[in-house]
Amino acid sequence: MNIQFYVDANGNGEFNEGVDEVVGGGDYLVPAGVQSYSVLDQYAPEGYKIAVSGDFMAKEGENLLVRVEKIESEEPTEDIIMNIQFYEDTKDNVIAGGDYFVPAGVQNYSVLEEYVPEGYKMAESGDFFAEEGANLKVRIEKIQPTIINVVFVDAQGNNVGGGDYFVDEDGDGIFNYSELDVPEGYKLVVTGDAFVNDFVGKSTELKVVRDGATIINVTFVDDQGNNVGGGDYFVDEDGDGIFNYSELDVPEGYELVVTGDAFVSEFEGKSTELKVVKTEEEPQPETKTITIKYVDENGTVIATETLEVPAEDGNVNTSKLTVPEGYELVWTGDLAIVDGVVTADVKAVEEPDDPDTPDEPDDPDTPDDPDTPDEPDDPDTPDTPDDPDQPDTPGHGGSSGGSSGGSSGGGGGSSSGSGSHALKSGEWILDDIGWWYKYSDNTYAKAGWYSLVWRGNTDWYYFNEAGYLISGWFDQNGLRYFLHDVHDGTFGRMYTGWNKINNQWYFFNDNADNGTVGALVEGAQVPAELVNQ
Repeated sequence: MNIQFYVDANGNGEFNEGVDEVVGGGDYLVPAGVQSYSVLDQYAPEGYKIAVSGDFMAKEGENLLVRVEKIESEEPTEDIIMNIQFYEDTKDNVIAGGDYFVPAGVQNYSVLEEYVPEGYKMAESGDFFAEEGANLKVRIEKIQPTIINVVFVDAQGNNVGGGDYFVDEDGDGIFNYSELDVPEGYKLVVTGDAFVNDFVGKSTELKVVRDGATIINVTFVDDQGNNVGGGDYFVDEDGDGIFNYSELDVPEGYELVVTGDAFVSEFEGKSTELKVVKTEEEPQPETKTITIKYVDENGTVIATETLEVPAEDGNVNTSKLTVPEGYELVWTGDLAIVDGVVTADVKAVEEPDDPDTPDEPDDPDTPDDPDTPDEPDDPDTPDTPDDPDQPDTPGHGGSSGGSSGGSSGGGGGSSSGSGSHALKSGEWILDDIGWWYKYSDNTYAKAGWYSLVWRGNTDWYYFNEAGYLISGWFDQNGLRYFLHDVHDGTFGRMYTGWNKINNQWYFFNDNADNGTVGALVEGAQVPAELVNQ
């Protein structure tokens, strides 16, 4: 039979795996049939005796758990000399050792802890048999103290010291707050033990108070006598026996009825009720002041002004702006207010040859009906821009842009059968239907991708067959794009790179070598740094 001898650790008379310790066992020859536990006395581990009585059924190949107890000698334990070698399990290197006095007989490895080399701890558990002149190898482990970072803050939240500290020298995963060097003149609010894992990998704030501070218990009650908060508070940091009520952390939204100083002795040894009342909410301002920055095509701020607008407004209409003399707005309509600032893009006004009698176009192409603008002479072969820096096809030129964490347009474009062109020598016009771009020769952008260089960046825009600027999601030739849909000075520009749209991240190709610039990349993995933005 296979017999395992165990010590009942919790005394409930049953074997509990992981709790009770098996101290011996193996395959043994026993008579078949009903047998008394006494037949197993010969097999009990040295220093132990059978702790159960009665009978058991002995069968070939069966397993049996038998409870044993350590034999307690009535004679005083004799000390004998054993040779003990302490070694590290990882390298099997002997660290220290020699002849040591130990009690004779069955002993627990804990009796050897006094001999463990400094900086190490016992890695063995259970018992061993000590006899004169015997040799014993004992496994030990190096103690690895843990470094934690702590910042000490006072009652007002001021940083009064801190840094990196070595704790848990015995490596058991627990340290005491007394292991921390608190700044001179202060003491920790918390005391006792803490788990190392709660501090590892981060900086932890610990509250400290002056050495003379006293703990008092306070309960805050409202007009109706309801308990709205309270607890233990450190007061009287200078130790003069007097504290100010301002030293108490009153629940948010309440203020104390009493103010001034009080004697600590009147609060010690009991819980004191203090009356509080709700604080009055400060009226919110009806308006706010914003700054308008006028920025030219070189990115230079040429002028600023301030405006008073309703406090809840998130944008301002360009009709309220006073544009600097000699300049005109690039965009008109609503501009976003960002941190109290509005950026208005402007360009210098071009003077006509004869401002008194400006030339009238023989046949202006500005449509009376924006839905049916005039077609260029040959719509199948649109003019190619004279500027050699502008790419012939948007997918193979321009600068790659994009944004991590915002709706940012890219400098690039998208190849399409409609061709691509450059927006220059013209002006943006907004009518009842939308935005369109009029050239100086009275033609206009339509049916394709167009690039626009502004502040050194190239942005791409798409105009429909009627000549109006497209915004939002846009599908073409089996590819999907997103064109900026906010009137913030770059309305209609094509997105590249990572952009957040309706609280979801999307990646639009920003490299012509990888395909069409601006096209949505399906299933792109969102970078970790953007996940929580």
